[in-house]
Amino acid sequence: MKQQVKQAMIFSSTITAIIVGVFSMAFVTANASNRYTFTGRGIVSENNLNEKTIRVSLKQISKQAEGLVSGGEPVTIKVHQAKISKINAAGKLLTTPQNGIDVGVEVIISGAVKADNSFSASKVTINPRKFKMHGKLIAMNKEQLKMTIEVSASDYRPTKFIGTVTNISYTPRLIVTNNNGGTKKIEKLEPVNQRVTIDGSVTGDDQLEAIKINDPL
Repeated sequence: MKQQVKQAMIFSSTITAIIVGVFSMAFVTANASNRYTFTGRGIVSENNLNEKTIRVSLKQISKQAEGLVSGGEPVTIKVHQAKISKINAAGKLLTTPQNGIDVGVEVIISGAVKADNSFSASKVTINPRKFKMHGKLIAMNKEQLKMTIEVSASDYRPTKFIGTVTNISYTPRLIVTNNNGGTKKIEKLEPVNQRVTIDGSVTGDDQLEAIKINDPL
């Protein structure tokens, strides 16, 4: 009986040692696979739902990872384990699936650089970029859905846009309002150097898209 108890204790100790060894090895391996953590900010150029990756042109990145993104070329970032969020109209941060990441949006990413120098995100936040501009509507190309504004004021990158003649794209869903609070059809919008106010979003590398325009006429 004592011999059986002794054998059982030895067996139990052996199993415990194996389990501890396995978990210790897994911990070491998991940590060895991550060289270091990183944070970055950039523009999405591709969203591959099948491979669970996104391609991002990183404008800013942690100093330790700068050598991996030299040349300005987009880098592939794995997002299969990432928490993806975006800010709604009320300013609340909401979780969204990977297909909520549109090409052209700006994202803020944190994650790890792996041993093979690949990037794996643990968190991706879609960074909404809005603008409001005032200026003169001097031209429109209704075939290409573009308007040209002589910008007098801007809350987005004012030093770049104020005083310039800037092209702003729009879609057929553009909302056109007037000073009386009413709306009118986009077909009625004509450029006659009138002062307008434009609300829109920024995509890509400072590409402007109008969502709403107030036309005083």
